[in-house]
Order: sequence, then structure tokens, then C-alpha cells
Amino acid sequence: MKILNWNIKRPRINEKRIHEITEIISNISADIIFLTETNTAIEFPEYHKVPTNDLPSNYNGIEFQSGENKCSIYSKTQLSKSIDTYDGFSSVCAETDTEIGKLLLYGSIIGFTGGRNKHFTEDLKMQKLDLQRIAQNENLCFAGDLNISFSGYPYPSKAVQNDFRDFCEVENLEIITQDIANSALHIVLSRDLLKHKIVRITEIPIENRISDRNLILAEII
Repeated sequence: MKILNWNIKRPRINEKRIHEITEIISNISADIIFLTETNTAIEFPEYHKVPTNDLPSNYNGIEFQSGENKCSIYSKTQLSKSIDTYDGFSSVCAETDTEIGKLLLYGSIIGFTGGRNKHFTEDLKMQKLDLQRIAQNENLCFAGDLNISFSGYPYPSKAVQNDFRDFCEVENLEIITQDIANSALHIVLSRDLLKHKIVRITEIPIENRISDRNLILAEII
């Protein structure tokens, strides 16, 4: 199973980058796709989709264009139900059946403008509560732009790194992308899903004019 995670740098409707972005993603043919800083204009006809709420033109002091939203999840398998999150603008959750079993997919951005402000602190606190509530006795795939790097430069701080690692330990979760240096994009899976499986992580370089974040691909074999 392939899981793709990418921040696509706020494309606008009818912007040339949308074609380039969709072509890159389509060529990978992942089973599950998490896109952040995205736009509802991004479509893949062969996938089922659940997005966060469209952002209003002015949200938390930031100007947004038509169709912009913080996160969308795409799945090759049917999304059987949508699950409410604490903030429909910041995160989205749905359930699906995959080749490795039933999964709760939780996609998000933690702190849209970075990891060193009150929005990040509130998002991190509330999304952790979401995950505890939603994933009780369920298998979880949590992915998106967490605004935390676990390797390389300690962003936003070592305290935040350690706090999130401790949270994952308690909740029996594995940050399978934590060894990618200086990456804020991550994929977190329930440890039970990973038993007797091989995990391969690839960071795919992207031209800066397309996105300022590299694409992250996880293969669960």
C-alpha cells in the first residue's frame, strides 16, 4: 500500500501548477493521498475525496482565494463514513477499508502559519484530543503538515518534538517519517498495522516553483 503526503503551496483555480501537481501525483498512483495547503479544484476522478471546509476570503487575518482549503484526503477505496473533528477548517477524518485493514484517515495542518504561534499550540492540543477520541481501539493513519521536524533542525523546539513523541508512545503510534531531516510533513500509523510489514519511506524532490515542500511517499509492504 502506498501513502502520499504533500503540501502543494496554495494553488489557485486555473493555475498552471494544478496540472503539474496532478500529473506528478497521478504518476505515483498512491492508494491514499493527503494534500495540504490545497484547493478543491484538485481532483482525481478515480479517487474518493473528503476535504476540510473551504476557507473564507479572510480567515485569521490571512487572505485566501476561491476554493482554498487546508487539507484533502483521497482514497482509491470507498470512504465509508466521515467523522467530525474539532475544527473542520484544520483537519478532516474518514474511514476506509484497505489491503492492510480498516483505517481511520485523519489529515491536517497543525498551525497553518508555522509552529511558533498560538494557532499551532491550539491545533496541536485539540488534534491530539481528536486522535485520542477517534482512534480508540481503531487503526489510524494520521498525515499532513504537522509543522514539526523530528530529525535535523529541531523545529519548532525540542520540547514540542519530545511531547509529540511521548504522545505517540502512549497512543501506540509510530511516526514512520521521523527520520526525514528537516521535514514538517509526516505520516503516523498505528503500530499494530506495522507488525510483520516492511516500511519504505521516500522523499521525492520537487521544483520550488511547484511547491516549497518535497513530496513524501510511504510504502507498506
